[in-house]
Amino acid sequence: MNSSMDIDLETLWNNTPGVSYCAEADEQRSVLFINKAIKKLTGYSSQEFIKEHSLAGIIHPADRDWVQAEISHAIKHLAPWNIDYRITNSYHDTVWVNEIGRVVINAQDDKKYINALILDINERKKREMYLRISQERFQDISDATGEYLWEINAQFAYTFITERCKNVKGFSKSELIGHSPLEFIPEEDVAKVKKTIAIAIENKCSFTLELRNIRDGKTYWERVNGLPLWNSQGEVSGFRGAGQSINQMKHAEEALKKAKLKAEEGARTKSEFVAMISHEIRTPLYGIMGMTQLILNCNIDKEIREFAKIIYSSGDVLLTMVNDILDFAKIESGKVQLVCAPFNLKASIDEVITLLQNMANARNLELHFEYPPHIPESFNGDM
Repeated sequence: MNSSMDIDLETLWNNTPGVSYCAEADEQRSVLFINKAIKKLTGYSSQEFIKEHSLAGIIHPADRDWVQAEISHAIKHLAPWNIDYRITNSYHDTVWVNEIGRVVINAQDDKKYINALILDINERKKREMYLRISQERFQDISDATGEYLWEINAQFAYTFITERCKNVKGFSKSELIGHSPLEFIPEEDVAKVKKTIAIAIENKCSFTLELRNIRDGKTYWERVNGLPLWNSQGEVSGFRGAGQSINQMKHAEEALKKAKLKAEEGARTKSEFVAMISHEIRTPLYGIMGMTQLILNCNIDKEIREFAKIIYSSGDVLLTMVNDILDFAKIESGKVQLVCAPFNLKASIDEVITLLQNMANARNLELHFEYPPHIPESFNGDM
């Protein structure tokens, strides 16, 4: 290059951010010119590279075939290309590059040439790899705990969410990103969510919510734990947290509630049945005791009077038992009422002995009762 224009062009090429080259549009892309940046990228100087190496030769073996095919196709159809691939430098290190190129045709001889720019994107690829590893780590944690992880911005729209959201919320990641979680819950639950979030912001603390997500008429229950995020100006920049399914817990609660209602209904039915039967028993029993009382009021001999007293006492005991059954039914329904009244303990025991005397005699047993003289006979209680 002898003219000042050629010198300025060479200076411009050598100061381009990246490797600029011009090559013939053949399979090896034989280099006609390449700037000095090739030294930093590959370890070869411009002259050394043009004389001893080729662009195809430095492509990583694992990428060589598809890169060559991609560029050959672009050359054939006079199309531009923008591809990421790996190269191997003179130190045998693998370096990620991005190549942007196009085909130009010489107006004088209609010959095709390549003008392209190669940029070192190794650091970018490393960051992408670390980001991917981080996301995979979050996904593994999410899968292991049964939770999904999420982030929403200050506009209350999802900006990040792990794949497990589909199992918990009923909606896929692509359906949720860019949308507000409020779009997927019943309208009557929105006010509760906003109130909980407002309290968390005011107190700068975490929050917990139980939410219903509705999808095609099906309810997906979840428990969401989260906390507000703050920027350097002290403003809320978004929220971050995790969610897990509580469908089984809610179904169990519903089943327990139904079982409780069923048990209460059964107890109520039983109490009504006991009350009805007790009433049916008491009606003839009152008749027996009334007629026995009439007999006792008559002028009868001593033995018959004793028999009538036993009948009346037995009826009274039976009536007490019927009332006790009613009291038991009331206890089950929580409606029992205790009546405190005076009674004679010795007389009550005597009545029981009298009732059981005939059965004891039939079995050749002797019933004997002694009431200790130091124990009082009168008490107050519910009989």
